[in-house]
Amino acid sequence: MANKRVDNSGLMTGPTKTPIRTTKLKEEYDVGKEIARGKFAIVYHATHRASGKQYAAKVVKKRRRGKTVKPEVVHEIAVLENCAHSPYIVNLYEVFEDDHDFTLILELATGGELQILCDDVEDIKEDHVRKIIEQLLVAVHELHKLDIVHLDIKPSNILLASEDYRTGDFTIKLCDFGISRVVSNGHEVREILGTPDYVAPEVLNFDPISTATDLWSIGVLAYVLLTGISPFAGDDNQGTYVNINHGICDFPEDLFSDISPSAVDFIKRLLVKNPRNRMPLESCRKHPWMTTPLTEATTATIRANNENIASPQASTVEKTKLEEQPQMVQSGQLTMLPATIIVSDGEEEKDGEEEKDLAAAVSSPPMRRPHQISTFTEKENTELYSKRFKVREPQLRLVSSSQVVRRTSVEVITVTKSQVSCK
Repeated sequence: MANKRVDNSGLMTGPTKTPIRTTKLKEEYDVGKEIARGKFAIVYHATHRASGKQYAAKVVKKRRRGKTVKPEVVHEIAVLENCAHSPYIVNLYEVFEDDHDFTLILELATGGELQILCDDVEDIKEDHVRKIIEQLLVAVHELHKLDIVHLDIKPSNILLASEDYRTGDFTIKLCDFGISRVVSNGHEVREILGTPDYVAPEVLNFDPISTATDLWSIGVLAYVLLTGISPFAGDDNQGTYVNINHGICDFPEDLFSDISPSAVDFIKRLLVKNPRNRMPLESCRKHPWMTTPLTEATTATIRANNENIASPQASTVEKTKLEEQPQMVQSGQLTMLPATIIVSDGEEEKDGEEEKDLAAAVSSPPMRRPHQISTFTEKENTELYSKRFKVREPQLRLVSSSQVVRRTSVEVITVTKSQVSCK
């Protein structure tokens, strides 16, 4: 990282070792079927004509809402170059540029996205979940050593390198570093980035982002993989934000009866509202759920609690105290992040409509327990809900973080139309 320059938003600005080539992509690669699609990128199967090797071609539009995306592309290239030695992070091979797109030639993970597996498999075995989290922790450790925070850890950004999942012989690959940021000492980053169900409280509150922000998302991911339910899901995005901001999360018996106490303890130590009190990454890797056979995990967890294997601050799960947390509010008393900043259908909003929505004060919805599954309207279904895993896929992104108005009294923020774009 010593040779990498970083701008004020936490993006690495180069120089990069991988050249951005202007040769026509299709002169060297046969581009096949679409593998995955996001709001601003499409991934295709690609075959190198000369060697016959298989790759994934990530195609990113060069302009987004009238602005070039080259800084984000250069940053993603730099992140992948710095993590090229990691066995659990996708590899980058080449980069192409034409009049309309940037194309990143990436390692092909034949097992596909973890999200697809989540949709297709009724129940994921706990030992398989543990293996996924164990490998993910190694990948995230590589990032954090470089002061890089991923900021969008979720099933669709975790790939399976092969199709051997059911045998337990699988390797994950963490991908999609487009909204990652560098957070080094003396370089504070405050941005609203992430996916609603996985976003940490400090992001919603516009507090500084840190490596602990990723650990919150890992806690949410573990909960989702073990139960198929998002722990903070509300009836809509507003409800989800309120639940996250209040730290409202429970572990109902009907969801956790077959899950080891050590797994529950692991999650609880990460879903702590104050990032300074979350279990640090090294303690995550040493936690009994990671190191002890599941049959012995209960005893090991009790022993770990007594010996406090995590940091002293993370020895107990942060509790929501009525005297310290905002009380349940009635309609009109709390202005929350507008749900309209998360638009997933890819269409531009009509002038005036978004401004009207964002300018209005949004009442906070009633709290909802995670095992109560909502019924969704046709419009809401455009947000790409998983068939089984009730989580939202769109991302929220702020254009100008300096323009956000922070409401410290209620620990939430509001924005206006000119401040928001969708990613």
